[in-house]
Amino acid sequence: MIIVHDHALAKALHNITRLVDEGRYARVMHVECLGKDKQKLIVPHEHFIKAMQPYGDGTSKLFLLNDHEVLFVTPYLSMNQYSQLHLALVEKTGAEEPCATLYETLGENGAQLKQILLKAAARDKQKLQEEAMKSAPSKPVVAPLLTPSDELVSTIQQRRVANKKFTALVIEDDSFSARMVKNLLNKKGQVHLAEDGAHGIRMAAMHAPHLILLDINMPGMNGLEVLEKLKEIDPNAYVVMLSGNGDRANVMESMQRGAAGFIGKPFTQEKLFHYSDAAIGNMKINELF
Repeated sequence: MIIVHDHALAKALHNITRLVDEGRYARVMHVECLGKDKQKLIVPHEHFIKAMQPYGDGTSKLFLLNDHEVLFVTPYLSMNQYSQLHLALVEKTGAEEPCATLYETLGENGAQLKQILLKAAARDKQKLQEEAMKSAPSKPVVAPLLTPSDELVSTIQQRRVANKKFTALVIEDDSFSARMVKNLLNKKGQVHLAEDGAHGIRMAAMHAPHLILLDINMPGMNGLEVLEKLKEIDPNAYVVMLSGNGDRANVMESMQRGAAGFIGKPFTQEKLFHYSDAAIGNMKINELF
């Protein structure tokens, strides 16, 4: 089970929107723990994780939205399991029943869930804006450090050439797509996964991959922003963009920023091997210099 904490609401909205728009089936359990008089209960995240761990697998995601609300996305939750999990959560958290609602990503149910998350995101944005207006000017907000150490950056090309085993990095927030790509590319060599742009930048510096497959549409830092950062720390990075839609503007923009190519869905073995073979060829040329 994949546990998502940072930017959980934005990532949940992106994940659900993708499932709904692409017509992919999953069951989604929305849990909101409220006490008497609808007061929000503060629940340690460990309670949610321990309760849901037995019902998840490698493709399930638990989005920790805040200290009283979570979203559990999995294709394998039966109605009997839902009932058992619901009772366990009520007992563990002391919430008033009902504390959970079960949705499916297909049909009107999926569209309804998508609207709930959109409204929640709008409320969060408004709350942040109100808090920002109330608070007095303080120290400037420092963005999380995305740039790896100088030592890692300065040795990327050297380590890539020295690595005789083909290495790829897939930066993709959708776990289903990421694992599918990994399973296909495992035939060529070693494959690393990163679920967001910041993680992907750090892993690119750490592993010096011969090929980077980068999703264009990601929450937080989008693919174009990540591409720009990757090229900044590693001008020789061989980056191929991934996208679920034929967004011509983004494709052209990524090419202008240094992407080597573009793969649209479905991600077939033929498409992936075309670029992995090109990256291997590029790797062999670099060994000559």
